[in-house]
Amino acid sequence: MALHCLPFGARVSDSFVEMLMSATAQARAEMPGVLPYLCVEERHHSGMPSTEAQNKRIDFARELKFTAVNRISPERLPILVTERFWVVRFDRKKWPANMSFFLDGLEVHIGIEEQRELNGTRLDFVNYKIIATFAAA
Repeated sequence: MALHCLPFGARVSDSFVEMLMSATAQARAEMPGVLPYLCVEERHHSGMPSTEAQNKRIDFARELKFTAVNRISPERLPILVTERFWVVRFDRKKWPANMSFFLDGLEVHIGIEEQRELNGTRLDFVNYKIIATFAAA
C-alpha cells in the first residue's frame, strides 16, 4: 500500500484516497463543481445516564414506577465527553493555495488548523471511518 505525503507532514493511505475519489464522484453527481475539504467535528455527550424516558411506549395498565431523588444532596454536574472525528465535506468555495492539495489528481482542501493537527499523522479509511494515526517518534 502506497502512502501519499502532503507538504505539511501528513501521510495519506490509498484507502483514504479511494474513499475521497468515490465520495467526490457521488457529491459531484448531485452538485456539479463541488470540491472536498477535510475537517474535524466534535460531538458532545453527557457522561451521566439520562433519567428521562426516551422513545418509550406508555402503558396505562401497568403501575407507575417512581425513581427516588435525593433533593438534599448537592447535584453533581454531568460529565461532558467530547468525541472528535474527521469528516469530508463539500463546497464550491475557492480556497487559498496553501490550503489546496492534489491527491491522485483530485483537489482537496485542508484548513490551517487541520494541517497543524494532522502534522505527523497517517490518514486511513477503515470501517467507514477516517482514522488519523500518529507516527511513533
